[in-house]
Amino acid sequence: RTCKDGTAKLNAYLDDYAFLLNAVLDLYEGTFDLGLIARARQLGDALLAHFEDRERGGFFFTSADHETLVQRPKAAFDGSIPSGNSTAAEGLLRLYYYVGDARFLAAAERTLQVFAKAMRAQPFGFGHMLAVADLYLRKPREIVVAGRSGDPRAAELLGRIHREYLPNKTLALADPDGSARLPLAEGKLPVGDQVTAYVCHDYACSPPVTSWDALIPLLSAHAA
Repeated sequence: RTCKDGTAKLNAYLDDYAFLLNAVLDLYEGTFDLGLIARARQLGDALLAHFEDRERGGFFFTSADHETLVQRPKAAFDGSIPSGNSTAAEGLLRLYYYVGDARFLAAAERTLQVFAKAMRAQPFGFGHMLAVADLYLRKPREIVVAGRSGDPRAAELLGRIHREYLPNKTLALADPDGSARLPLAEGKLPVGDQVTAYVCHDYACSPPVTSWDALIPLLSAHAA
């Protein structure tokens, strides 16, 4: 939970893992370092192993190896910051769309199910959880830019994508020179020598486009 001068103290809580998972995925979308996806998978595995309520769904605030408490709380109220449960469900859902591991999807589904009644009864108390439910129901727009990581044309296109408000999205770079790529980037190659973008949603992909003017209507269409 805390670290100073190289000394770590106290077991981390659900919120620490959940927020870090989402931060690592955000960082991947900014750098496209595949090592970050591996790190995110480790965090997702840790959430399932140490915090998930496997009987009822959702996540406990304390880990399985925490000191024994009278009760292990499972808070889900979204206040000034999102709750650990809504953030964990968000991170696992996002991670599933990057790596395709059904365990992460199932855990996110169980979390939404266990809090569904509370969300219906008091939606103002579950703002972030409702946003996660929206991601789950609508599914993300999967944006893949096929181009070399050092190509300034790819950097320019990615920068323009980042400046748009695009909720419920995944963003990946498919480098034709790379030896590894994410499942959602498989088969997506540059057209000729041009930086190329693909937009997919619910297993349907757009034709490849090679300019911002051609890409922006696709993003707007999937936002509807």
